Amino acid sequence: MLAGLLAFRGSIPEEIADAFVPETEARRAALELARLDADHPDVRSHILHANWHVPLRWFVAFDDAERILTEDKEGLRIRYESNLGEAVTRLERALSVLEASWIDSTVTETVRELLGWLEGFAEDGIVELDYGSVGGVFTHEDLLDDHSAAEVWTCLDALAGGDVVTAGRVFGSLSDRWTEVRAREIVN
Repeated sequence: MLAGLLAFRGSIPEEIADAFVPETEARRAALELARLDADHPDVRSHILHANWHVPLRWFVAFDDAERILTEDKEGLRIRYESNLGEAVTRLERALSVLEASWIDSTVTETVRELLGWLEGFAEDGIVELDYGSVGGVFTHEDLLDDHSAAEVWTCLDALAGGDVVTAGRVFGSLSDRWTEVRAREIVN
């Protein structure tokens, strides 16, 4: 919760951050988080989160068949759920493809960081990617048609096969869609 609070404050413009999370509360949260880290260095967060979007690298851990659609009073929801061992294997494969390609090393590094984070957990665990409130920025039809994990893997498979044109086209379309969603962070 403390990490989420600080991440939220860091995701909004500095000029209005105090209206949502006052600086004194942010400092207090940072101190408490530092104390917890010092007192319990072996404890790590089991949650990664991003405000207003889903980072594309997170989809690498999932197969489209692991996409779960549910509907509740708030509307249609998407989440992915995978065995942690399979997710790690996918990330390792993606890393191998990215390292062998012309992709910018910063992209490769973000996948490597995600892999490192997941490797710290037991292989028999479950990893979940939940759109959460981000799903609310999509129309019902857009959510039904959203297969971001499949598109990420189409891109990676194309890269592995040397088809940079297909990889670029698929990635461009996927990136444009998620950039539009993320742009709402700035508007909000």
